[in-house]
Amino acid sequence: MSFDWTIFLSVAGAFGAAGTAQYLSHRLTEKREVDKFLKEKYQNLYSPLTFKIVNYIYTESDYRKGVNMGWKPDPDSLLEALMGLLEKNINYINIKLLGIYEEYKFSELNFKLKMEQGKKATKDPYQASQEFYARLAVFDEVLHEYIDLSEKLGVNINKDKVYGVLSIIKLYKFLEDFCFGSTAKFLFENAMHVNNDTLGERSGLLKITEVEMKTRSIEEYAKKHTGEFSQDCYKYMFELLYEIDELLSWTYDKFNKKLKDHVEEDLGFICWRLHKNINADALLKPFK
Repeated sequence: MSFDWTIFLSVAGAFGAAGTAQYLSHRLTEKREVDKFLKEKYQNLYSPLTFKIVNYIYTESDYRKGVNMGWKPDPDSLLEALMGLLEKNINYINIKLLGIYEEYKFSELNFKLKMEQGKKATKDPYQASQEFYARLAVFDEVLHEYIDLSEKLGVNINKDKVYGVLSIIKLYKFLEDFCFGSTAKFLFENAMHVNNDTLGERSGLLKITEVEMKTRSIEEYAKKHTGEFSQDCYKYMFELLYEIDELLSWTYDKFNKKLKDHVEEDLGFICWRLHKNINADALLKPFK
């Protein structure tokens, strides 16, 4: 008896088509579920949280500078609200952000434990600076995730404001990492002036990122080949600071101290505490 291949192929084709349809249906359902989850993340957490972060950064900046303290909300209340929103929707955050957030919470917890043990009544400047740095790291990741989600979902947003805040955060963290704490605080307090067309858009964020990468690269090269600190690592950082100094120069009659004064203070600290040999006069000369 001869085997009827026509029947076999017909049955096999039917099963194949059914299997393919089932697979495609499963993938389509899976994609719809993913899209639904992304929309929920965006609507319930990242979109409202981004606006709260932007508001907090500028309010905190003005508060530290002592500007508009009468009519603007207290930055602590804004911080409490945005952190409450984050904790309420923590199931939406990614693993990287979760790790950064936990580091921030541990810094808070450490201080509370010391208060309960009677070791501290208030935060010392170093601890306050470390906690603020950890807080900015959380905001940095949230804002990048917000931009990424908006692009995936095809949401048309005005990114300039977000890039402006990212530039402020990036600059602060970069300067703090290289022990320019006084400079970082001064520029954060004057965020509205620094965050202009030059540094406030995506090009500004890319510029700061590029300068940081070059600075770290030179520092690592010097450590690897000489084992010593090299003033050359400040080359690109100071080119950026000179540019910012030029942008701020028109406001200097309103300040008690200029950018140069804060940079000089930081250089003095680095020379003394970290035992670095720096030609401060050469670095300070181009400032206004």
